[in-house]
Amino acid sequence: MSSDSKDNEPYRFLLLENVASTFQLPCILDLKMGTRQHGEDASEEKKRRHMKKCEQSTSSSLGLRLGGMQVYQATTGHFLCRNKYDGRTLTAEGFRQALYQYLHDGHQLKRELLQPVLQRLSALRAVIERQGSYRFYSSSLLLIYEGKKHSPGRHPFSAPPRVDVRMIDFAHTSYRGATPNHTAYEGPDRGYIFGVENLINMLQEIKDGD
Repeated sequence: MSSDSKDNEPYRFLLLENVASTFQLPCILDLKMGTRQHGEDASEEKKRRHMKKCEQSTSSSLGLRLGGMQVYQATTGHFLCRNKYDGRTLTAEGFRQALYQYLHDGHQLKRELLQPVLQRLSALRAVIERQGSYRFYSSSLLLIYEGKKHSPGRHPFSAPPRVDVRMIDFAHTSYRGATPNHTAYEGPDRGYIFGVENLINMLQEIKDGD
């Protein structure tokens, strides 16, 4: 892109996609992933703060922490919301309950979402397991589904549920050789994989439940 200055100098920009723009009532779950949240560039004071947050939250026990949530409630016509401060106070069981709440519209559990989300998470895990040195510190995983209930049309088969799973926030992502004094990471990001596997297991438990 070029500026409007007289020199018309080219500038590089990072274009962000609004992944929720195609949803009418986007139900969103933002999860901080992994057991470590500070990047290589963090100061000692910042490292201590982030390590404390991880130790005192589900980041250490699950590799997951709720960063934010909004889920449309058909009973009220409004979104039920939770923020990152709620997420920091959750126990492992509280996180499971929040995950269940994310999949519930006030009337019923939206079971039709579980299989497509599980398929996407399994595919994501397979990709992360093949990464040789990437560390996705302080990144998030975004789950989205359509909260608007569509009226059945003339077609005898119902349309599959609209869901999306995206990795986001890569400002502190690191890899072997990123900087001269960089930690020589080998193998995949086990902390991230730990979080994805726990998320898969909890969703599978919900899917298998009554």
